[in-house]
Amino acid sequence: MDDGVIHYKLNFLHYSIERDFFSYRLISPSAVSDLLHFEITYLPGSNTVNLRNRTLAVQEGASQPITNSTLWLETPDDKNFRFTVTIPPFHGVLALASEAGGKFYLTGLGASFTSSDIANRRLVYEHSGDESRSDSLLFLAESLYEKPNGDGAASIPLWYSINILADNDHSPRLLSPTFETHGNSLPSHVILLSNGRNEVVERTLHSSLFPWFDEDDNLNGANVVTSPPTNLSFHFPDVYRDFTITRRDSPDVSIHDFTTAELNSGSLIIRYLSAKSQTSARYSVSDGNHSVNSTLVLKTISATIIEFSSNQITVPTGSGLNRLLLVTSYHLLATTSMDLDPQEVSGVR
Repeated sequence: MDDGVIHYKLNFLHYSIERDFFSYRLISPSAVSDLLHFEITYLPGSNTVNLRNRTLAVQEGASQPITNSTLWLETPDDKNFRFTVTIPPFHGVLALASEAGGKFYLTGLGASFTSSDIANRRLVYEHSGDESRSDSLLFLAESLYEKPNGDGAASIPLWYSINILADNDHSPRLLSPTFETHGNSLPSHVILLSNGRNEVVERTLHSSLFPWFDEDDNLNGANVVTSPPTNLSFHFPDVYRDFTITRRDSPDVSIHDFTTAELNSGSLIIRYLSAKSQTSARYSVSDGNHSVNSTLVLKTISATIIEFSSNQITVPTGSGLNRLLLVTSYHLLATTSMDLDPQEVSGVR
């Protein structure tokens, strides 16, 4: 791309405005981005229309003016357009700022702004503060002086894209915690181990056995947990005698620190060494900025069980009857004493 050798070419010659797109991912040695969308708007007559439509970057929960450096439309004889919002932003709102410091929010049907609002930095996008990473809106651009008619200028449909810069402003949270009192009430969770033969028991650790999530990492814009976290680290400060945690490639070396990446890869093993039916250990979870203390409870049972321990779906306030809610494996989290990932358990209705 830096060498300018990548080009977009139309398959056919068009005499009217056309929209196209392609999807792509950004790949680095350590991470792969979500699927991104690149919009292309073809305006016939390269010498008659000048369009500037660049992605706006906004900090999570903040506002940012939309200026003519990111959005502008002009022709040789016209620089005054009305932009009518047909699909509003999904995770924020547009507003027009006044010189007195007030704001008029563009939320009504057919709300619009003009080229003058853009040039005078009156047009502002305000992010809602949710955990979305992108936003977009669709508007129609029309000349303020030319009225569309049978032979007149047509409206120009344009998608405008917004990139949300995330803040690490939430502490990790435990899904469906219980509370054990050890001087203070700490969120805790239980890992069951099947010990029907009274022998040393081991089980592969998975992220679902440490059901933590980080709102800054693995929530989508609708505040629904959709995937395991990727940025958490776990620390066990004490020397524990009843169990050990080891890496699969170093089974004789007990560890006290591990990450969600290791949990997601299934490379960790826990071995229960005690004759007691239950033990507990305190540990902490960190996302780099926030640390939360918790308690791990290990229980051995003679029976093999599988049961669903979390089946509650919270409907956001104001949801209509026709609203679609994403149901994920985190809404039907299973508890089992078997050596398998609880997320692999299937529910049958």
